[in-house]
Amino acid sequence: MFQKHLYDYLKRLDLLHPAQSGFRQEHSCQTALINIIDKWIQDMNDGYINLAVLLDFKKAFDVVDHDILCKKLEIYGFDNTAVSFFKSYLNERTQQVQIVALTAQLTSSPSANGIIKFNNVLFSVGYNNLPGYKSSGKFICEKSGIYVISASILSNVNGATFYLHLNNNAITSTYISYDSNHPSRVEHTGTIVLALQLHPNDSVWVKNGGARISASRWSTLSIVKVK
Repeated sequence: MFQKHLYDYLKRLDLLHPAQSGFRQEHSCQTALINIIDKWIQDMNDGYINLAVLLDFKKAFDVVDHDILCKKLEIYGFDNTAVSFFKSYLNERTQQVQIVALTAQLTSSPSANGIIKFNNVLFSVGYNNLPGYKSSGKFICEKSGIYVISASILSNVNGATFYLHLNNNAITSTYISYDSNHPSRVEHTGTIVLALQLHPNDSVWVKNGGARISASRWSTLSIVKVK
């Protein structure tokens, strides 16, 4: 909302430079390139040599001087209340990204029915309740967000089934099947990949539907918070 009012004010008073293409309606990288190329061609036709210095700033917005920015707002006619508002927003603020990621494998083949406990945690960041996860096999959400969950399970049983549960409800099922006559022993991998909106205390786990499952690196669970 504030961005819209600010942009409308700058546009109404024609305070934006004509060459400004970023963050403007009906402007883009293409309009910026068209403008600069047109100028270069005109200079070449007039016998001039074009030199260009291209800079790529890492975290470009972080290098903007807030005092200079607020001073420009005053020059553009913003009153003290508006400038004070932007100062309070810009000063002494930090941003933080909450990362949650976990990858685990099986230490041994689980029982034919019940929760599959991926208790060999290979990697974990941002997740506190690892002891509870290892003992129960249930991932209890600690931070709200969108999570990508991937379970890859190897079984040599024809018709092996496993399920992904969310709060005691099976939300997906995977069925592994093959022609048992060609040959008599075949091992196949079944995979689940999906995105879920999780909230604190939501629990997620994988349940075995009655098959023999291979342990070690053959069966893996990964959970990553992406937003």
